Amino acid sequence: MQYHIKFALLYIFFSAIPCYAGFKLNYGVRPIGMGGAFVSVADDGTTVWWNPAGLGEREVSEFNISGAKLFNGLRSPELLSVYANSIQPFGRGIGVGAWHFHLMHTQFDQGREEVDDGYYQEGIFGMAYGLGFKYKFPISLGFSVNVPFKKLKPNDYIRNDPLFENRTSLVRYSFDVGLLLKLNEHWTYGAAIRNLNEPNMSFESARMKDQDIDSELWTKDKLPYTFQTGVSFRNDFRFWTLRAALEYSYRHRQIDGNRDESLHFGMEGWFFRGMSGLRFGSNRDELAFGFSGRVNQQSMPIQLDLSYSVPFTELESPGNNLRVALRFQFGREGGFSPEITIKSFDMSNLFASTYKYYSRSPVGYVEISNDTGNAFKNIKVGLVIHQYMDFPTEATIKKLKPYSKKVLPLYAGFNNTILSVEEDAPVQAKLTATYNIAGAQMEQSLATTFILHSRNAMNWTDPYKIGNFVTPKNSTLDQFIKQAIYPYIPENANSPYPNLSQAMQIFDTYSAYGIRYIVDPNNPYNGPSVGEEAIDYIRYPTEMLKLRSGDCDDLATLFCASVENLGISSALIDVPGHVLAMFNLGISLQSVLLMGLPADLILRWQDLDVAYMSKEDSLALDQLAEEYNWKNQVWIPVETTLFGNGSFLEAWQVGLENYRKEKGRRRVIILQDSWRKYTPATLDAQEWEPDPPAPEIVKPLLRADKKRLLQEIYGSRIERLMEQINIGDAPADAFNSLGVIYCQGGLYEDGEKYFLDALAYDEKHAGAHNNLGNIYYQENRWDDAIEHYKVSLESDPEDAGVYVNIALANYKKGDYILAKKYLKKAIEISPGYQKLYKSLWRDEE
Repeated sequence: MQYHIKFALLYIFFSAIPCYAGFKLNYGVRPIGMGGAFVSVADDGTTVWWNPAGLGEREVSEFNISGAKLFNGLRSPELLSVYANSIQPFGRGIGVGAWHFHLMHTQFDQGREEVDDGYYQEGIFGMAYGLGFKYKFPISLGFSVNVPFKKLKPNDYIRNDPLFENRTSLVRYSFDVGLLLKLNEHWTYGAAIRNLNEPNMSFESARMKDQDIDSELWTKDKLPYTFQTGVSFRNDFRFWTLRAALEYSYRHRQIDGNRDESLHFGMEGWFFRGMSGLRFGSNRDELAFGFSGRVNQQSMPIQLDLSYSVPFTELESPGNNLRVALRFQFGREGGFSPEITIKSFDMSNLFASTYKYYSRSPVGYVEISNDTGNAFKNIKVGLVIHQYMDFPTEATIKKLKPYSKKVLPLYAGFNNTILSVEEDAPVQAKLTATYNIAGAQMEQSLATTFILHSRNAMNWTDPYKIGNFVTPKNSTLDQFIKQAIYPYIPENANSPYPNLSQAMQIFDTYSAYGIRYIVDPNNPYNGPSVGEEAIDYIRYPTEMLKLRSGDCDDLATLFCASVENLGISSALIDVPGHVLAMFNLGISLQSVLLMGLPADLILRWQDLDVAYMSKEDSLALDQLAEEYNWKNQVWIPVETTLFGNGSFLEAWQVGLENYRKEKGRRRVIILQDSWRKYTPATLDAQEWEPDPPAPEIVKPLLRADKKRLLQEIYGSRIERLMEQINIGDAPADAFNSLGVIYCQGGLYEDGEKYFLDALAYDEKHAGAHNNLGNIYYQENRWDDAIEHYKVSLESDPEDAGVYVNIALANYKKGDYILAKKYLKKAIEISPGYQKLYKSLWRDEE
C-alpha cells in the first residue's frame, strides 16, 4: 500500500508541473543559473521557452539538450527531467524553434519482482516563431504553440484506482507570446506571457466526485497564466563581457487565488576570450549559480552549461539540483552573441601602374551589417591581395550600432611586385572582418575576384593617370641623361634660353639614338570625347630606351621624363587621338619678347587648357603655379613623333599647330600637378645599360637645329648685319654683333669666327676681346681668356665687368691673389660686386 500512496503523491505533484499553483519548474540551465531573469536576455536556444521573440535575433542554427535529477534526497521513485530544443534562422530577423521537455519517474515497485514496473511521464512539445524588425527601435516579436501532455503506465497497485479509470494519457494545447525591444546598445526590454489559454490538464473522474473527493483539485488542473517582464544590461569590456538582468514575474494561482509574484535578478560574465562564463541569480524561491565552458570548433562551437540551485522553500522548488546542458551551434558567433555580416564586397578593376595611388584612393568598398540587437565595437576590416601586398590594409569601425550597417572604402598598399604584371589577369582579393567579444577574437572573411591590368595599361577617365609613366628618377633613364646630356649642360647654361637649349639637346639626342614613332595597332583610344574607358598601353621611359620605338604617348612621356630629370617643368597635352609634350621655358613673356623670340611661337599660362577633375584639383594647381611662378612664364609644345624625322624647330611648330587647332578639346596635364595624385612608378633596376649616341652623331643634328632656330628668331637682324658688313659700315661692330647672336644660339664656333673677323677690322675692339674671353673661359682656357680680357680692359679701363671676368678666370686658375686684386678694383668702380667678393672669400668676414 505504501507504494500506491507514494505514486499518488507523485501524481499530485507532477499533475501540477508546471501547472499546479504550488509548484514551479523552469527549463534551460543557463537561464536557471541567472535566477530566471532571462525574458529580457533571450539570446540562446532556450529563448523558445522563455521569450519566443528572441528567435527574431538569432543568426545561427543551434541545438540544446539538458538534464537533471530532481529532489536529490528522493531515492524511489527517481525523478528525471530532460529538455531539448533546436532553432533555425531563416533570413534577416526570422527564426523558428522547436523544443521538448520531458519529466518522468520510475521504480514504483522498488525492484520487487512480483510487481510490474510502472512509470509516469509529463512533458511539453513546442514550436516557436520569432520576427525581428526595426521601427524607431529594434523590435522582435514572437509566439509559440505548445502541446503539453501526460502519460501513465499503471502497475498492479494503481491499475484499479478510480483516479485513472477514464484515461491514462492526456494532450492539450497552449500558446505563448513575447516581445524584445532594444532601447540602445546596452539596454533591452523584454516581456513574455506563457499559457495564454490556461489549458486544463486534469484526469477527470466521476468516481472522485461520488467519494466526496475535492473535485476542484482534479477537474481544474490548469497550466497557469504567467507574465514576466524586465530589462537587461550588456557591456563589452576589453577582456570580458557583462550581462545583468532584473525582472518581475506574476503567476496565476488557481487554488487560493493569491498573487504569485517574484523579482528575478541575474548576472553573468564571459572571460578568457569567450571560453568560459560565470553567473549567479536569485528570485523569491531560490538562489542559483552557473558556469559555462566553450570549445570554439571551426564550424560547430560546443558549450557546456552547469547550474546549481539552492531553494528557499521546500514545496515550490524541486530541491537542491545540479543541471547539465550541452549546446551545439552550426555556425560561428561571438560568445553567446550574434555575428556581424559582410553584406557586400566589391573591388574595382585595378591598374598596376597606379599602384601607389591606391594607398590613398579606394580600390573597392565593403558593407558591414549588424542585423542584431547588439552593438559591436572596434571591428577591424582587413584587405589583402596575396603576392602583391606585404601586409593587409586595415580600417576600423569604432562602433556599429544594433540593426545598422556601414560602408567602408578599401585601400591597398601594394609592393613593387605588381609592376611585374605584363598581362591583364584575374586576381583574388580577400577581406577579413575581426572583432572581439569577451576577449575572444571572432572572424569572418569573404573573397572576390577583380581584373588587374598590366603595368603598361591605363584609361583616360582621369588624364592625370599618365603621370605614373613619367619616371624622371628612374635609374636607367638617369644614367642615360648623365652620359648623353650632362656634358652639354655648361654650354647650354650660357644660353639666354637654357631650358630651350637643353630640350633641344634631348630631342636631338633621342633622334640620334634611334627613337622612332610607330602607330600602335592595338590601341583603341580615340581621345577624350570617345573611348575614355578603353584601355591604352603606354611604355615607360626605360622601356623606350630599350625598344627605341613607340606611339605618341610613349614618346611624349620619354621626353617629359627627360626634361624633368634636368629640373625643367613639363606637361602632356591630351588632344583627340593624340598626345603631345610641352616644357616650361623658365623665363617671363617680357624677357622672351625683349630677346627677340616671336610671340606666335610660345604659349602663355592663360593659353593652357589645364585639365583638372575637381575644384580641389584646381586650387592645388594654383598653389603649384604660384610656387613655380608658372603664371608669368611661357611654355613650348613639342611634337615628339618627329624624333628622327624632323628638326626640333619643326617639332615645335607642329606641336603649336596641333595644340591650337584642338581648342575646346585639348587637356593639359601639368606633371608636377599630376604627381600629387599619381606618383611615378618605381621600376626595378634594369640588367642592361643603354649606350648613348656618340657626340659626333649628335653634334651635327644639334648644330643644324640651332642654326634653324637662329634664323627663325634673328633671321632679319642677321640679314641687316650682313648688309652692313658688305657696305663697310662699321664691319667690326657688325661682326661682333653676329658673334653675340650665334653664341646666344649655342653656336660658339661660329661666334668665335665672327669675333676674330671683328678683330681683323679692329684689333683693339673691346667687345670682341671680351666675348672671345668669355668663349675661352667656358672652354676652361683660362690664360687665353685672361689675355683677351686684358686687351678689352685697355680699351675701356673703367669697365667693372671686365675686371670681374679677369678675377674669376684667375680664381678658376688658382691664382687667388690676382683674383682678389682684380675683384677689389671692380668693387671700387661698382660697389655692387662686394657680394661676389664675400661669396668667394667668406673666411674673411
